[in-house]
Amino acid sequence: MIRKKLCAFALLVLASVAFAQTAPKKILTSRDIDTFIAEYEGIEADLSALNGNYDDYFADTALVDSEGSPVSPDAIRSSIAKLRATQLPSEVVAVFKNHGLGDNGFEKYVVIGYGTAIMYFDEAMKEQFAAAGDDPETQAYVDQANVTVDAMRSCLHADDLSLVSLRYAELSSVLESSDE
Repeated sequence: MIRKKLCAFALLVLASVAFAQTAPKKILTSRDIDTFIAEYEGIEADLSALNGNYDDYFADTALVDSEGSPVSPDAIRSSIAKLRATQLPSEVVAVFKNHGLGDNGFEKYVVIGYGTAIMYFDEAMKEQFAAAGDDPETQAYVDQANVTVDAMRSCLHADDLSLVSLRYAELSSVLESSDE
């Protein structure tokens, strides 16, 4: 009888902790993805025209530290949450709004960017692991990378990630072309 009460109490505590953490909110629609793809170059051009005046808003977004080691999952979650909640100056908000992403366009931009990165890392880790076979060093690397990707994934709503996943090829193409 005491065991049942302890088990019930433990389950209650675990459930309350799980529900106490706020789940990421869903913000994307298929139309947002369409708009992002169509307007990405214009958004980037308009942001560049701001001459880096707001670069300090993005200073704490690294996935690795200065020595190239991955930052902790908590630091990743904190960084993404901070980005999503950033109150930007009106001229930055206007860039996203003018390109059809609305008043919360920057948050959509962040979610699409991180969602695309998650898909990319998932794909890269599968390829890396397949190429290396049973190499323990590769497995350790893949495991560490998965911790980072899982931390990123935990910051996005599953429905938002699904939308990004469905359009991953197009999104990665748009994002890669901007790096050239």
